[in-house]
Amino acid sequence: AVLGERLLGALRAVAAEFPGRITAVRGRGLMCAFDVPAGGGARDELITRLREEEGVLVLPCGERSVRLRPALSVTPEELDYGVAALRRVLARTPYDGQVAEAVPSQSRMAVSRQSAPSLA
Repeated sequence: AVLGERLLGALRAVAAEFPGRITAVRGRGLMCAFDVPAGGGARDELITRLREEEGVLVLPCGERSVRLRPALSVTPEELDYGVAALRRVLARTPYDGQVAEAVPSQSRMAVSRQSAPSLA
């Protein structure tokens, strides 16, 4: 429960730091999620950049949500790395403030780097 609260609090802090970029942060234990209001294309770009640039795996869900499902053996340091990676990707990704229509997405599978955590 402690790690879940840590992850949820960190995601809420990221949402406050990047208003409108990620919303509806929610979770129970380590099962957390948030929405990308700009829609499927922006959500998929975020997921791809987290995977390819930071080595962090997260999962798409529905039209605009991102799910985080780390292993129960995840360490606090791995959670911190994943949240910091999310911050870095959001900071590097241009945002025009537009909310897009929901776009059907194509799920992509990839293997993460061994040095980076899987939050999927």
